[in-house]
Amino acid sequence: MSDRISELPDDIFTNILSSLTLRDSVKARLLSPRWRHISAPICTLQFDLFTMFGIEYDENNGYFDTLLANFVNELKPRFLTAVDQFFQQYRAPKIGTLKVHFYLGNEYAFHINNWVAFAARMEAKKIDFYFSSFYQQNENYSFPCHFLNSHLKHLLLGGCTFKPSPEHRNLLSSLATLDFSNVILDTNNDVEGILSGCLNLECLVLRNCRLPMRLCIHDHQLFKLKTLIVHQNVPHFPEGEHCYSLKFY
Repeated sequence: MSDRISELPDDIFTNILSSLTLRDSVKARLLSPRWRHISAPICTLQFDLFTMFGIEYDENNGYFDTLLANFVNELKPRFLTAVDQFFQQYRAPKIGTLKVHFYLGNEYAFHINNWVAFAARMEAKKIDFYFSSFYQQNENYSFPCHFLNSHLKHLLLGGCTFKPSPEHRNLLSSLATLDFSNVILDTNNDVEGILSGCLNLECLVLRNCRLPMRLCIHDHQLFKLKTLIVHQNVPHFPEGEHCYSLKFY
């Protein structure tokens, strides 16, 4: 029996793929070698437990905390291979958002750095990475700031290290949103140095990051800032109360 589907023109394939979810789109490419080289334009590329494995989770409730570490570790090779292969075969000219939420550390930096480079080539406007630190015994993933470019407007990071060198801080000037959760920012100079490069920042969110107890924000640096959220959980204070000193100049 002849393969009538493979005889369809590319624009028909593109329309079919564009109507599928990302997970189904990846599966569809396994049907025929010809499908693997056709990419429908997708505004948001999202890779997580649900899109890759159909596992539902509550993202707002520490969703990795509900999974056994051994189970997640077994999924890692499949997750890395699937995401790598998807990017290798993706042919659309641009993307809007790259979102990756999974349990990964700096030992997988080779893979993740390639994903960041892919987002830069695709002129992504938003990068959203969350790598849970639950059961994490290895070093947090260190975000490669040299890949930042003028197309990126929104950077959301969780469970990472973010330490741009002085020569890379000017690459932060295009950002409108900086949203960090459980991100390592060790010293006062690190934080203030980062903010000094965010000349067009409109939204700054810092949740449970390693911050100095006193943070100074100068109005001439963040004159476009509209939203500021700082949420620090300090467990050694009574009842884990939130304690933070913030000053504007």
